[in-house]
Amino acid sequence: MAIYIKFYKYLFGKIYAQNGENFNPIAIGFNHSQYMYIFFTFDLKLQKMKCFKVFLILFFFTSLYSFSQSKATIGMSMEEVRALYLNTQSSYYENTTTLSLNDTLYSLPGEWGFRFENNKLNWIHFDKYINEIEKPNFDKCLKVTKKLINDYTKTFGKPDTTIIGDTTFIDPIVKHHWGYNVIEARWNNYKGMKIKVEFTFFGGKGEYHFIVIINYFDKTYPYFD
Repeated sequence: MAIYIKFYKYLFGKIYAQNGENFNPIAIGFNHSQYMYIFFTFDLKLQKMKCFKVFLILFFFTSLYSFSQSKATIGMSMEEVRALYLNTQSSYYENTTTLSLNDTLYSLPGEWGFRFENNKLNWIHFDKYINEIEKPNFDKCLKVTKKLINDYTKTFGKPDTTIIGDTTFIDPIVKHHWGYNVIEARWNNYKGMKIKVEFTFFGGKGEYHFIVIINYFDKTYPYFD
């Protein structure tokens, strides 16, 4: 109702304000057909505004899952990747160059890395290490990893391999262990790329971490790490 009151004020402007309730559009030669034309034109614009808002909402939620995946693909040049990600940092090791970018996936902050050899992208990875070994952090990593696997499944199809390890938190102080695989999904060949999403509870020599990892390699690469 409020939007149509605004319409009346918009339509009749100062005349409405000056005449108030005594205002009669017919008295100033404003016939019914003109009134209906302007009314429906205004209503059409209103409906377009509503549709545009719906589009923005859908775009936002679609972005949540599409941006959890790398926009770069294996085989791209460094210039192509830099065009996709403007705020990368560079590091160098022997004959390789790695571009890095901080990102947050479902409230889990981490870092994307894009490694090049001979100006060709041959490894894409995202990783997050958490050193605070507590159940809430374990549950958060598990929840995010499941969402990532769900996102990737929507894009890449059903994983070729899904490994469900121990999805319960075992405190190494209470019960000693050497770490364990929690959950993992693998795609052997999506458009020439081998992809893995993994959450592992790393343990060894008294050192423990929660690690969430995403890896992309060329399909011919013999491993997933």
